[in-house]
Amino acid sequence: MRIGCTPARGILTAALIIIVAVQLSTAEKIRDEIPDNPRKWVETGQSKHQFTWVKYLLFIPKDYGDTEKEYPCILHLHGAGQKGDNVNALRAVGLPAQLAGKKRPDFPFIVISPQLPGPRGFQIPYALDRGLWYYDEFLEQVDRLIDHVVENYAVDESRIYCVGASMGGYGTWKMAVKYPDRFAAIAPLCGEGNPDEVCQVKHIPTWVYHCEGDEVMPVKGSDEMVEALKACGGKVEYVRPDGGDHMKCWSNQFEDLYPWLLTHQKSAAPSAAPSYEPSYEPAPPADVGEDYTE
Repeated sequence: MRIGCTPARGILTAALIIIVAVQLSTAEKIRDEIPDNPRKWVETGQSKHQFTWVKYLLFIPKDYGDTEKEYPCILHLHGAGQKGDNVNALRAVGLPAQLAGKKRPDFPFIVISPQLPGPRGFQIPYALDRGLWYYDEFLEQVDRLIDHVVENYAVDESRIYCVGASMGGYGTWKMAVKYPDRFAAIAPLCGEGNPDEVCQVKHIPTWVYHCEGDEVMPVKGSDEMVEALKACGGKVEYVRPDGGDHMKCWSNQFEDLYPWLLTHQKSAAPSAAPSYEPSYEPAPPADVGEDYTE
């Protein structure tokens, strides 16, 4: 006995046909919207991320999705006042604050800004303060973070730089000593280091800044590092303004620094560095969240 098609079965069949047709149409539309350059999916500007236990800010230049070039990269190390578990605290001062204010619209670097754990400021005695750019466990994790960013973003490995202010200036010296083949140039700002180690980085172009009147990190720390570096033939430029204080290091926009970085790369090949003419305007105060106070 032949069983004919019931109305219910006919309706079900028609519904299935419509569903399949819609899915095919949607798939075709999605396929048509996929950009030729996958970088167009990457969020530009400065955003929050986490790698293992390290919280960090990552800045991606605005033209990232429109090109296939590789970008120079800055590892930015913060000072003692930005430690903690609120990564927005990094947006309060220095380069991350300028990037957060979107007042460097053409900044040509990828910028990695990791955050140390621990309470703000220094704990006394220092031996009990685990949140310093001193301990190998932090430096090693930051080095792995650089590898992670290099693996996932278009970083020019011949143009990776380290910049840090105050305690981050100390960390810049330490990172360069521990990883002397990583950076094309470094810029320790109003920091200090160990003069006995500095000859290990004599091959790295170095730009040092420290105000003569710094009341928090005495200028003697940079004086000794620069003197020791010059004594072993190091490549160093030292900017040492008369007077000034520690806050001048944080409020300074360092307009001469970033073009200087772009003139250096870990290669004997002729430089093809992108040009950069800063057009900075002061950023508004950063919104760093309820758990951060000045």
